[in-house]
Amino acid sequence: MKLSFKNNSFFYLLYACFLIIGLVSYLRIPKGAEITYCYQHYNTYSNLFFKNITYFGEFYFAILFGIYLYFKQRDFLNFAMSAWIGQLLLSKMFKIFINAPRPLTFFKGIQTFELIDGVQPLFHQSLPSGHTSMAFCTCCLISFFAKDYMLKFALFALAVAVGISRVYLICHFKEDVVLGSINGVFCASIAVYFYNYSIKKNTATLH
Repeated sequence: MKLSFKNNSFFYLLYACFLIIGLVSYLRIPKGAEITYCYQHYNTYSNLFFKNITYFGEFYFAILFGIYLYFKQRDFLNFAMSAWIGQLLLSKMFKIFINAPRPLTFFKGIQTFELIDGVQPLFHQSLPSGHTSMAFCTCCLISFFAKDYMLKFALFALAVAVGISRVYLICHFKEDVVLGSINGVFCASIAVYFYNYSIKKNTATLH
């Protein structure tokens, strides 16, 4: 079964709005201002929420979707795996070559932050956000299987929440989150494109 980009246009429309907001915030909001704003609004409930929502940017979420694909649409599983591995490799490559400072390094000597319990302090390889990349990649892939608009919106909101959590937890800047999202959506889209191409090619061969 081919996956339709047209039927998933709602997710891409939401994502386009996200990119526009990200661009405007990059041009209008000074680097790091979002970090201090979040830190000033720390409270027990938001700390708990963002500390846990950030786990959706790790491989656990992808593994759950992979299990679903294994039983429901196994022929797409290899393409999904290529998207996950691809975004991981691209993210790591940019991190190593750019080696941008994390917020804790950026604010060193300027402002001191007390991290939430359980959050690991990070100092280097900030750009892009790997958690955000994984979240957007997985949510974009799942959205191709979601027929309900509310579910597509929920998937998009989940990916955005993971991105915000990386800023909230003082692990990344807003720029890292936006570029991480681009990496994730790009790899997911490429995987779906080649999956559809493989179906078209196999169909043409049979005829």
